Amino acid sequence: MLTLMKQVRFSKYKTQISLMVATGIPQSRLSTIENGYYPPKAEEARKIAKALGVRIKDLFPNGNGGPKK
Repeated sequence: MLTLMKQVRFSKYKTQISLMVATGIPQSRLSTIENGYYPPKAEEARKIAKALGVRIKDLFPNGNGGPKK
């Protein structure tokens, strides 16, 4: 199951590494957020949304990347 964050990242042709460079958030942390293991902190959500060119509420409508199944 693709989380919304991963779908958006793929649609923008970004890798986790390029997102790490753009946000300053470690790749391992981005992975846990993207795969729904942990919700992003407010500042992380802001940085990720800005780097992907979307609104925070469009990227994390439930306050996280989606439930891990």
